[in-house]
Amino acid sequence: MNKKKGFGLTALVLLLLPFSTAGEIRRVETLEDAEIHFINGRYGASEEALNRLYAGAGEGSPEAALFKGIAALWKGRIALERADESGAEIFLLEAAAAAENFRKADGPGDTLLARAYLLEAEARAEIMLFKGVGFIIKNGSLVQELAEKTLELDPDNPEALVIYAQGRINAPRLFGGNRKEGLEVLERLWQRRPGGREGPEMSIQQAYRVAVSLGETLAKSNPREAAGYFRAALSLAPDSPRARAGLENLG
Repeated sequence: MNKKKGFGLTALVLLLLPFSTAGEIRRVETLEDAEIHFINGRYGASEEALNRLYAGAGEGSPEAALFKGIAALWKGRIALERADESGAEIFLLEAAAAAENFRKADGPGDTLLARAYLLEAEARAEIMLFKGVGFIIKNGSLVQELAEKTLELDPDNPEALVIYAQGRINAPRLFGGNRKEGLEVLERLWQRRPGGREGPEMSIQQAYRVAVSLGETLAKSNPREAAGYFRAALSLAPDSPRARAGLENLG
């Protein structure tokens, strides 16, 4: 089984934009800082920010529980980087449960509902990286379905488009795989990078995710092009261990 690293780059900070209090704005900014630290390999600094968010999310509303689920997703990703699969699984299952519970709540708006679908897709996709084939078979189609539901509500969502594309690239053709289509989705999405030719423009974290995804996908079939994407990822996150390792592994 090919255990590619997960993408760890979901810019779920947009989830909180409907909230207008100063406290919520600070939480959005803190989560964005945690993401930037993460993609640059500064896991301790990322975890410190996430711990504040995780402890401060509180209880009492579906939105608060969903926010705590987002923090749990990133804490699970940090645990994976530290090779702590058991710890990662606890946080990632918490994130998936928070998303699922939110979807069952009364009357969530489309924007928040899309983020809940995406959060569950992201969490289950990360778990698939270290679980056996049985788990992958059971959850692969569910992850793809959740990404597609996100796109029905938010067609331009970069994270959902990456998940959709990777599903097409990695799945056998018998189960809906289509490498060409998946690559085309990623290449179009790359045009939305900061300063790119198309919009809506992605954040640094989102663009980094796309660049790394393209680099890893093309590493065997087109190493020269893959190197270009890894270098682009490093221009967005200069301290990224993942992008640097991808470049070095090309030989």
